Amino acid sequence: MNRQETITAHVTIANVIDTGAAFAVRHGTGESCYIPATVMFSSGAKAGDVANAHLIVNPTDRVRDRTPYMITFLDLGSQGELPLEHPAPVPELSLVERARHFTLSTMKEGGVWTGATMFDEFMGTDADRASHLEVYNTIARTLRKMFADGECAKWVMYRTASQTKASKEWFGCYPDRVDVDEFDEFDEVDG
Repeated sequence: MNRQETITAHVTIANVIDTGAAFAVRHGTGESCYIPATVMFSSGAKAGDVANAHLIVNPTDRVRDRTPYMITFLDLGSQGELPLEHPAPVPELSLVERARHFTLSTMKEGGVWTGATMFDEFMGTDADRASHLEVYNTIARTLRKMFADGECAKWVMYRTASQTKASKEWFGCYPDRVDVDEFDEFDEVDG
């Protein structure tokens, strides 16, 4: 097993997403750090907490340029053990950026999703797509980019042979585990 070097640093937890995973900012550098849901749960951390953290280089190549580290351990009680440098301001993630992060992490958890079902999961079923078109389009682009990058599978439905564009698209990261029951009703056109 190739063990990565662990870096100990102070971080501020900036944002917790619906899956329980979170993002933090490393003090002194402002670099973004991903915190898996299991680490958040076991530490009892919440947004705004400052913690002593164990960081490794983010193992996910495609996001390492945006989020260079992944946190493997958080200690909320040991902030004094490291010299506290001037903390970088905690950047607030925009709704669009949170939607992108949510889509990526939700897809990795499994299931079959359309742009519409992912939007409803992120915003709530009462949200109006027209009022949040940038969020809806970000989710759809994220799903299609994941497919283009080979990170998920895509299923399409054409209602007639003369169609030039699919009526519906479904996406899932684990195609071998998909059951046709996971596909929602065909009555809605998803674009």
